[in-house]
Amino acid sequence: MSLKFQEIFGWSKEEIETRFNNKLMNMVHPEDRNLDLFHSVFRLLGKDGYHYVSESIDIEGDSILHGNISDVTEFIREKEQNNILSALTMDYTSLVLCDLKQDTVEVIKQDASCAEMNGHSYSESLNYFYDNVLMKDSCPNYMGLLSNASLMRTLKEQGSLEWQFQIVPDENGVSNLGAKAVFLYEDLNHFKIIMGFRPIDEIVKREKVLELQREIIEGLGKEYFSILLLELDSGQIFSYREVGENGKCIADFCRKYENQWCAFLPAYADEIVTDESRENFLDQLSLDALCSNQDDFSMTYEFKMGNRIIYHQTRIVYVYKKDRSRVAVIGTRNIDDLIKKERMQQAKLKEEYIVAEEANKAKTDFLNNMSHDIRTPMNVILGYNELMKQYLTDPILVDYQHKIEQSGKQLLTIINNVLDMSRIESGKMVVEERAEQIGLVV
Repeated sequence: MSLKFQEIFGWSKEEIETRFNNKLMNMVHPEDRNLDLFHSVFRLLGKDGYHYVSESIDIEGDSILHGNISDVTEFIREKEQNNILSALTMDYTSLVLCDLKQDTVEVIKQDASCAEMNGHSYSESLNYFYDNVLMKDSCPNYMGLLSNASLMRTLKEQGSLEWQFQIVPDENGVSNLGAKAVFLYEDLNHFKIIMGFRPIDEIVKREKVLELQREIIEGLGKEYFSILLLELDSGQIFSYREVGENGKCIADFCRKYENQWCAFLPAYADEIVTDESRENFLDQLSLDALCSNQDDFSMTYEFKMGNRIIYHQTRIVYVYKKDRSRVAVIGTRNIDDLIKKERMQQAKLKEEYIVAEEANKAKTDFLNNMSHDIRTPMNVILGYNELMKQYLTDPILVDYQHKIEQSGKQLLTIINNVLDMSRIESGKMVVEERAEQIGLVV
């Protein structure tokens, strides 16, 4: 064993002989013992933790440490750190490299959210952020979650941690931030992590809209005996609600056709939907139609239930999932009673309309007949009045005759007007259009 080996790993010759039984494999990390040690980078245990090593190793049996070993721990760590930095830089506007054991912070990429970390320790930055920037109600366990010891425990178990919180709005109006901490490595004196921050106001707004949509669907769903969620990109069906015989019928069809919409729809239409409704049912609910449609809509169809026909209404609502993919929520409810009630009301209105039409016709006929019946004797009265006029010489009788003539003509005008009204109502009145010359006096 060389002195360089003892220097790298910190073990004395006696410690290796007693602790590891002088066997190389007892120093190798358990996860790396199946590797080909001649051609692999693997981990050997040192006093300060595991080291990544490489180069050739000559093993006689498994008991002799013999060969050339190079410590490549820093190279591996730097490479992993760069990979993580590259991944986080795409999404996060601020990045800091922290050593939780040394209580240090190194700002790698900065915006206003981590400006106060410059020149301060990790714990100082944490306390300043909590006292001056954080909206405490948004993350009440902030200090307990991110204190040095707590964060080290969490990252040892999980490898990474994400959380959200609100801050006092800055000049850009940012009030919601998302953060992520990623474990890099640990040794005797160091616990390195990378922490990223980014504004998530738009994400929070979208999630609130989606949550509101889900709450609305949940509330409205109580009146639907079947609710299906259809993935528009794959045609996959998920049964969300199945109540009663009709709800079970739809769910059974879905399961029978392996929850594939394109197989379920024609089979359901052929067996359950009436001939009169089938074509419209298939046209409106085909996968192509649902994908191309942008607006929510409803449709009614006739459902065969034994020897009966009942009416179902299907409501299609489009929503977006958290990954922004669009899905169709398809709810079905029984509206048979509503349709029957509407039809009864329509039949009643029709009966009332017929009665009103008959009454109106009787009135029109009466006025028409009355006008004719009265006008004939009225013309006789006026005719005899005109004949009598030439034989009267007494001024008093002439005055009487004149008044009879005036009254008769007025009554005849009223009778003619009534007759014209009855003609209009019966559709017999014809409007004649003709040109008239109008003379202007200057």
